[in-house]
Amino acid sequence: MTMGNWMRDYVFYPLSMSKVFTTFGQKSRKLLGQYVGKRLPPFCAMFIVYILAGLWHGAAWNYVVFGLWNGVFIMLGILMDGLHDKARRLLRIREETITWRIFRIVRTFVVISIGRYFSRGNSLKDALDMIGCPFKNWRDITFLTNSTLLKLGLDTANWVVLAVFLMVLFYVDLVHERDISFREVIDRQDIIFRWLIYIGAVLVILIFGLYGPRYDAASFIYQGF
Repeated sequence: MTMGNWMRDYVFYPLSMSKVFTTFGQKSRKLLGQYVGKRLPPFCAMFIVYILAGLWHGAAWNYVVFGLWNGVFIMLGILMDGLHDKARRLLRIREETITWRIFRIVRTFVVISIGRYFSRGNSLKDALDMIGCPFKNWRDITFLTNSTLLKLGLDTANWVVLAVFLMVLFYVDLVHERDISFREVIDRQDIIFRWLIYIGAVLVILIFGLYGPRYDAASFIYQGF
C-alpha cells in the first residue's frame, strides 16, 4: 500500500498531468477519438508505473512481467467496462446473487494467483514452468491422503492456529463489507479496554509469530527487496 501510494503521488500524477502527456492526450483524441484518446495518456502513465513496480521487486524479466500482469488487467477492466455491462445485461446476470459474487471472487483470486508465480520464480522461465506444473502433474493426488501437506513446514498445532486466524480474518472482512470499521469501534472504547486490545494483539504476534532456533529474518519474502 505504501509503495502504491508513493507511485501514485510521485510517478503517476506527475506523469499524467505533465505538459508532455497533456499534449499527447490532445493529439490522441484528435487522431483516435474521445473514448480511446482520453484514456491513452493515463494508461501510458499507468504502464510505466507498473513496470517500475515490477522492477522494484527485482531487476529481472519475471518481475517486469509481474508488474505488467497486474497493470494490463486493470487497464483491460477500465477499457471493457461498458462492454462488460452490456454482456451482463444481455445474459441477464443479476449482480445481487451469491453465485455472481462467488464468480467475481474466484476470478480475482485466479488472476492474482497466476501473477504471483512471476514474483516467486527465480527467472521468467522458472515462473512459466511453475505455471505449467499443476497442469502436468495433476494426476498424482496422493498428497491429499498421505499426510504430505502436514510436512510442508506446518505441524498439526500450526494448522489449528492458521485455521482459527483465517476465520478471524474472514469475520473481520465480512464486518468491513458492512462499512463497519473495527479501528473506529475500538477508538470509541474506554482507555483500559483499548489498551487490553493493543497488548493482546502484541502478545498474539509474539506468541504465534515466527520465532525460535530455526527463525531466519532473511527468509521473509520482502526482506530481499
